[in-house]
Amino acid sequence: MALKKFTDSQKGGFDSLAFFLESEWQDATPLGAVALRTSTERLLALNPDNAGLLMLHGLCEALSWNGDLAMAGEHLLTAMNLSREAYDVGEEYMNRVCISVFTAAHMIAQMGNSREEAVETLLGAFHRSIAMNRELARELSSLGRDRKASRIPMEWLINQLVKNSSIMIQKSEVI
Repeated sequence: MALKKFTDSQKGGFDSLAFFLESEWQDATPLGAVALRTSTERLLALNPDNAGLLMLHGLCEALSWNGDLAMAGEHLLTAMNLSREAYDVGEEYMNRVCISVFTAAHMIAQMGNSREEAVETLLGAFHRSIAMNRELARELSSLGRDRKASRIPMEWLINQLVKNSSIMIQKSEVI
């Protein structure tokens, strides 16, 4: 089974995610997301801190017709934070995985014609994650096919600009 790589990984399965989404997932459809959600759920019961499985389950949960978007968002957020904190996944690879997840979500959401909020859930989790960075925000906003979805990474960039400006003003007042 292709998911075995996730549990055998030294990086909590996160290092297997992009390749799985880009090459190994044979049924990247709304129905396939439901089936994959069930498989990842079983493996997560035995490996609850596996970042790759959490991210994959969050994606599938968001895309499933009967999915729980709040749970999906939490799994996505936890996966990103775990990958950075516990497994020390680098920024460049993190960005690649997030772009792969976003691309899969957008493609499958279009097939289903009903889970546009899945993409928003995904972007919201990315936005709240400690792994969010300027390059990822720029890439996600350029990939956002609608104004509503591209708004979330743009909000992150604006918040960072405000935060950094505030820090610069405070430093200049001290001098």
